[in-house]
Amino acid sequence: MNSKLGPEPHYRVLHQRLNEAFTPTYLTILSIIQAVALTDLATIVAAEYRQFTVVHWLFALLTFRAYPNNPAARKAIKPQAK
Repeated sequence: MNSKLGPEPHYRVLHQRLNEAFTPTYLTILSIIQAVALTDLATIVAAEYRQFTVVHWLFALLTFRAYPNNPAARKAIKPQAK
């Protein structure tokens, strides 16, 4: 066993940095994808709401309700007071 404390090899440092950055990077990318998908859904709802059936409205409301922290979802659920 080597008891000397020396600098870590560069590949271990790189591996440690990649492991530390994985979770925040993954969550950021996932949030961006989620925002794009919800924006697309909000656009479809806004453009075609006249053709919606009860089932379509139920799906849209349940989807927006699942993401209450999304600004588009809040606007769709609670219109701003004038």
